[in-house]
Parts: sequence; C-alpha cells; structure tokens
Amino acid sequence: MTISDVFMSANPTDPDKYSVYQPLSMHAIDAYGGKFLVRGGRSGG
Repeated sequence: MTISDVFMSANPTDPDKYSVYQPLSMHAIDAYGGKFLVRGGRSGG
C-alpha cells in the first residue's frame, strides 16, 4: 500500500464548474480510502 499526502489550496473562480467538481473529487477520495486530516477555513498568508 502506498501512503501519500496531498496539500491543496483552491480559489475557485467559476462556481458552476466548481459545484460539478466537488462531488467528483469526494467520490475519488472515498473510492481510494482517502481521508481529510484538515479541511476548510482560511490559512495565513
């Protein structure tokens, strides 16, 4: 089994396209046993 970390920061500019992307990305994460360690909110910067 391979374990990896993905760090992502997103600033969607098209709400319609992002609303299509969100459930697809969640399905992919669930399908491969992924989990969120931290999710949402603003970061410093």
